[in-house]
Amino acid sequence: MYSSRLPICLEKDKIQEILAQKRRNQEQIFDLTSSNPTKANFNYPLFNAAEPSCFNLEYLPEPQGYSSALETISQAWRPEKNLNPTQFFLTSSTSEAYSILFKLFCNGGDEVLLPSPSYPLIEYLAQSEAVVSRKYYYVEAEGWFIDRKSLVDSITKRTKVLVIVNPNNPTGHYTCPEQMADLIQIAQSNNLAIISDEVFYEYSRDGVYPQSFLDVSNSKVPLVILGGLSKWLGLPQAKLSWGYFHCHQDLIREAMPRLSWLLDLYLSVSFDVQINIESMARVFHPVQDQIRGRVLKNERALIEAFKNDPKVRVLMSEGGWNAVLALPQAIESDQWACDLLLKKNVYLYSGHLFEMPFQSFVVSLLMEPSQFARSIKLMTEFLKEI
Repeated sequence: MYSSRLPICLEKDKIQEILAQKRRNQEQIFDLTSSNPTKANFNYPLFNAAEPSCFNLEYLPEPQGYSSALETISQAWRPEKNLNPTQFFLTSSTSEAYSILFKLFCNGGDEVLLPSPSYPLIEYLAQSEAVVSRKYYYVEAEGWFIDRKSLVDSITKRTKVLVIVNPNNPTGHYTCPEQMADLIQIAQSNNLAIISDEVFYEYSRDGVYPQSFLDVSNSKVPLVILGGLSKWLGLPQAKLSWGYFHCHQDLIREAMPRLSWLLDLYLSVSFDVQINIESMARVFHPVQDQIRGRVLKNERALIEAFKNDPKVRVLMSEGGWNAVLALPQAIESDQWACDLLLKKNVYLYSGHLFEMPFQSFVVSLLMEPSQFARSIKLMTEFLKEI
């Protein structure tokens, strides 16, 4: 009766059952999976609810987005790039942007290339659009690098889109300029579109930003860069994301009418969010600095806690909000994650969720530092007991 685009199994796994029971028991949980900055005790400015702009009775159904919102994003998101507002399109979320772009470039049964390890959501979105996911792989050696052979070998006649996450989630590595140029060449040779998900781009660990796909000049393949308020301003509840077509004008002229037709089917972006984007960008932009500082402080605490631990290696990371801890291959990280939650009330992700090629944990670095320190202390105690 139901569509094959849904996952085969929708039941909770073991760790989710443990977590649900502990929450029913109202136990304190140290949640090292949280990716919501509004739940991590940052200082958020407040809007003046009396301002007339907070709600607007006028409605202008613009498929790509309201012109003032596009103008604001073009000036505020990456101001040094001098972006053209007409090459943006707005969606309510990055997930929706993926779905729209998969519809734009793929027929049912066509293929998209997805990175591994990476966040599993993109694969589920492809599946929900009746698109087949094929994987290319990263290898870890004092950093992460694309296994070019795995990428080229995954391309077939039905491959339509190459997805890159820059920086990757959860590994936190940026695509280096040399591999970026190579990816463009591979896409051109195989008639592929490229989607570069750069929602975490602003959160470089050292404050120096590597090359973005926005630095590519006059791409001869359809190239779309994604961003959104959820990460840019730490506002996941303000439902607004965007894509930017950054390629040869002939490709943009071909894509935009088709894209606008798809967007017009949904018109999903709240008009009130669009007209408030300028004030949000102005007021909430300082939250980025708080997030960067928090992530860096917690990462340093994590490194310090495990620097002499033979069981755990904190992997090098260049950006984003997560850290990866490599574990001994003799253990089973799924079971350890369950045991850690059962015994210490510390909730984190097993690396298997992200298809990590080795046993590992993935932890969010957003938690308030004193709570994060307590979580890490409980984790080190657990490891000593093993």
